[in-house]
Amino acid sequence: SDEIVGESFAFNTQGDLISDSKRTQARGVGTTVTVCGLFEQLPVRKVDMCKRIKAQRSKLMKMLQGYAILCLSTQFNLTDVATSSSAKKKSKTEVKLATSESSKTLEARTASVLGPKFLAGLARVEVVLDSAVNDTHGKSDDETKWKMTGLISHAPTSPRPASARDLQFFSINGRPVDLPSVSRVLGDVWR
Repeated sequence: SDEIVGESFAFNTQGDLISDSKRTQARGVGTTVTVCGLFEQLPVRKVDMCKRIKAQRSKLMKMLQGYAILCLSTQFNLTDVATSSSAKKKSKTEVKLATSESSKTLEARTASVLGPKFLAGLARVEVVLDSAVNDTHGKSDDETKWKMTGLISHAPTSPRPASARDLQFFSINGRPVDLPSVSRVLGDVWR
């Protein structure tokens, strides 16, 4: 963060760095990833992607929301730049997802990404799992080694029932993971 310039790289269709593409440029702190012409060399995939674009965008947004909520030490800014096919090539920029450095708790991140109204339908849960896991090697008496923390929707019988959105995000040691079987079991038990 003490550098005054950034570096720009370009990659070929195989994902290899183009050797003469590295250049310095002025920019703020952070990493920017720009994807252009993703399926230009694969016309069949491009047609398939265009047919299912809404579902693919929705899946991408859910994945990025999970990262934005669960990676507390990282700031996210997702901007969608759509260019029109007209001769003037007008582009429309829309911010899809933004988190700030000040939202460092799970609750603050959830409110930032999904909204304060969604957060109001959630309750914090923290479960110590030491007694369920027989791994006491190298652990002092005061140390909690196995625990689960998170947010869960209020019970359907609660005065503040859950929101209609059915979202589940999981992370292990701060890294988002996809656990479909755990997700299914938790959903069935909760209902």
